[in-house]
Amino acid sequence: MKNAIIVHGKPSREKYESSETDPSDSHWIPWAKHQLNIAGIRTVAPDMPVPYYPDYREWEIELDRHKPWQPETSLIGLSAGASLVLRYSSEYEKLRYDKIILVAPWLDIASKYGDFGNFEIDPHLSERCIGGLAVFYSSKDDDQALASLEVIQAALPNAKYIDIPGYGHYMTGNKMETNEFPELIAEML
Repeated sequence: MKNAIIVHGKPSREKYESSETDPSDSHWIPWAKHQLNIAGIRTVAPDMPVPYYPDYREWEIELDRHKPWQPETSLIGLSAGASLVLRYSSEYEKLRYDKIILVAPWLDIASKYGDFGNFEIDPHLSERCIGGLAVFYSSKDDDQALASLEVIQAALPNAKYIDIPGYGHYMTGNKMETNEFPELIAEML
């Protein structure tokens, strides 16, 4: 049975502490999770520990709890979640995936969060994704996200790149006006 894991991004501490919802229950994630479950793809969206200050080892432990090493698994990551997906899949070079989808990927290029962004992207990662590797980005995103995109494009030139300028950083209220993300569902199916 196919399954998917959606990894949320990094909210600010202020947003996290003042919000009534967890990061995994925000933006398009609950809608996408529901749509994928309807389509027969068992989907989870775990809450990463201390989401406003990503620690790779802590986030890796949480991801491991959901068994991402099965070839029928797709990994979907938003922003810092995309960084986790990239690092995890790059470090475990023997693993194969159904699909990997990065959404508004953000790499901690400035090393603000310890070793979270300290890794080399596996240049053969696309070859280990049976259904492909896709990157959703916005040419209207912020400079950090666009710099991250350049790093990813240099490392993974064979990935599929999809620009949706009107979605900003793919977060509701940040140019994305709806919680629905049908382009992601189309890419997964």
